[in-house]
Amino acid sequence: MATSSGSKKVIPILDFLVENIEASIPIRDDQLGEVIGSEETMEASSGAKMWVDKEGGCVRISGEKSCVRAGQKLVHNLLQHHTLRVPISRAEIPKVKGRRVGVVIDRMQLRSGAEVFVDRPLGQVVIRGDDAQIRLAVEMLTELLGRPVTSNQRYTADLGEQFGNEQNRAAVVGVVGMHDETLI
Repeated sequence: MATSSGSKKVIPILDFLVENIEASIPIRDDQLGEVIGSEETMEASSGAKMWVDKEGGCVRISGEKSCVRAGQKLVHNLLQHHTLRVPISRAEIPKVKGRRVGVVIDRMQLRSGAEVFVDRPLGQVVIRGDDAQIRLAVEMLTELLGRPVTSNQRYTADLGEQFGNEQNRAAVVGVVGMHDETLI
């Protein structure tokens, strides 16, 4: 490259050594679908390569160290969101949805921060979020229905203890997926 004076301009080229690493995060069988469904998005966000090792029961993450760290954080965030399914009767569906369809659910979502929807064919209210979001949504649903809410799914003991009273502790039967793996 020549400058106006005719001399050549030198551009230094720096070669950085890029450290590629691999990490794995153990997952349960019931978390496979959720992780598989989010793999592509998490790869694009983190820059790391991710795949589910079904035989090993884990998510494998590889790439540059910073990308792997970002990928680990995304997987951990995904696994810390839980889903609670609360059976309700046909008569309770309009109470949960509201007079104007969705008004009550919108209010629950806005106040709790959880994703809340009614699965009419299965007769369930589905609540998805982190521990605090689910806790608040369960309290709101309990108040709305005028009865303790229960779930027909598996109980996660650590989380159940955080819910305080017996009524709401029963509701967390469907909350699954606590994970506290250390990041690289």
